[in-house]
Amino acid sequence: MSETTTDPYMRLLRSALQQAAMPAERLITRFEGFDASYELASDFGNWCSWALDSDDVKLTDQQRSRIAALDARLEQMSGEHNAELWTDDALRSRPEWENVRRDAREILELFQWPIEDEDDPGIEVVGRGRKP
Repeated sequence: MSETTTDPYMRLLRSALQQAAMPAERLITRFEGFDASYELASDFGNWCSWALDSDDVKLTDQQRSRIAALDARLEQMSGEHNAELWTDDALRSRPEWENVRRDAREILELFQWPIEDEDDPGIEVVGRGRKP
């Protein structure tokens, strides 16, 4: 995979991290009609796995460990025994989600990526027909 092929995928990783860093209300609005917490975790999980598994992605040890740590945090929050964490109210008020937002912001800073993509009025939800 060439660097030019990798770049679009890195933009998707950046977008997934920017979503994870968003205030709860913006995220809930962005995914109106969908389960915002699930969509956030799914998008991040997909692009996190790609970044960590691809031989063509050059990550620093710190970037790699922080991405893996955020993925592990979301994994620990998963499961039926944590169902109360996967609601809009929990997204707004639970410290677990504030930790996710903080971690995502710190990872964005490691990459020197903006916390928000001001040029992006809405991240398209691929395959779900989501309008921006």
